[in-house]
Amino acid sequence: MLVIPAVDVLDGKVVRLHQGKREESRVYSDQPLKFVEQWMAQGARFLHLVDLNGAFGQGSRLLDLAKAIADLGLEFQVGGGIRTRETADLYLKAGATRIVMGTAAVTEARVLEDLVFEFGAAKVVVAIDTRGDQVMMKGWTEATEFNPLDYAVVLQSMGLRRVMITDIGRDGTMQGANVELINRVAEGSRLRVLASGGIGSIDDLRALKAAAHAGVEGAVLGRSIYEGRIQLAEAIAAVA
Repeated sequence: MLVIPAVDVLDGKVVRLHQGKREESRVYSDQPLKFVEQWMAQGARFLHLVDLNGAFGQGSRLLDLAKAIADLGLEFQVGGGIRTRETADLYLKAGATRIVMGTAAVTEARVLEDLVFEFGAAKVVVAIDTRGDQVMMKGWTEATEFNPLDYAVVLQSMGLRRVMITDIGRDGTMQGANVELINRVAEGSRLRVLASGGIGSIDDLRALKAAAHAGVEGAVLGRSIYEGRIQLAEAIAAVA
């Protein structure tokens, strides 16, 4: 299982939100690239970069950071406000391995289909952000009509290969991953799944790996590594 550190950036600062709430953000640094270098030094092979300003509809602001990460030689995916073909193209040209779509995958399905056709399914991930049994969008502020599994099945029929599942209720809480939800989507859709939200200890990570469906290929870590509850190098070794 691949262990993926998250770098969430808001107004140029590395932050973590609690359950997606902007007003409950905690700032860790005003130098995102230094955190990227730190995770690389601890063995990270892949990174999850989030433009929170973009997610909140304030425009994409991380192109320069994306280029700097690419120059370091680290593979990464980037999400947050990628709602047009033009924005996706800019990030991919900046060196992103994959782009992550959330809101636009729901509201602009044709854009998603066009991206998969133009760039290939390997370059596109859809974020399935859930609260209860509803898929959320627009920075986790609006509910959609979809439940996670039905949505994943639709995405699979559109040619998608990979989704990222975040249980918003567990995000930033370090209460453990929602394994039932993650497995339900992986088994029911046959998509590759990245698990996000709630992993707060090495034991949580081991429990996810032990119980996970074969389609669960990675886990995204956030607050737990920023607050030292998990040492990234140890986490990578634990689920290798």
